[in-house]
This record gives sequence, C-alpha cells and structure tokens, in this order.
Amino acid sequence: MKLLIALLIVAAGIFFYPQINESSSSVCAAVEKRFARDAFTDATGADVFMAMLVSGASDGALARSLVKAQSPNLPASLSCMTLYYRLMMDPSIAKQMMQ
Repeated sequence: MKLLIALLIVAAGIFFYPQINESSSSVCAAVEKRFARDAFTDATGADVFMAMLVSGASDGALARSLVKAQSPNLPASLSCMTLYYRLMMDPSIAKQMMQ
C-alpha cells in the first residue's frame, strides 16, 4: 500500500511539474511557454515580440491542437506532457520546429 501511494505521488509530481514550473494553467500552456523560450533565444526585437505573443495568447490551445494532430488517440494533456519533457531535455527541438 505504501508503494502504491509513493508511485501515485511520483506520477502526480511528474504530471504537474510543467504547470508549476512555468506558472501556467495547463500542461499545454506550459509547453507553449517552454517552446517560446527555447525557440526565440538569441533573438532580435521582432522575434521577442513574436515569442511574447506565442507564449501568452492562446493558453495552450495551439499546443493542444498540435499534439492532437500528431497523436489523435492519446489525450492532449499526456501528449503535451511528453513534449514538455522532450523540450526540457533537448531545447534545440524548438529551433528545429521553427525551420
């Protein structure tokens, strides 16, 4: 029973970490903030303005539609969570997606 409770706590921590780390309302909104930060590093003034628009405008709807197009049978929140951790481990993915 203790092991089950410990596993549930760890799973909840993994799921809610992106929201807490990015101060967002959902996992998909956290993905958008992470993507904007990673994709527009070393950017000019216009790119910084675009990053602010991307990170604050849709509250996760853009990321949700992107991951649903990639994997329609998986819930959007789980797909966003895996994308967030992929971006966290390899920030260059965001720049590759922009090209």
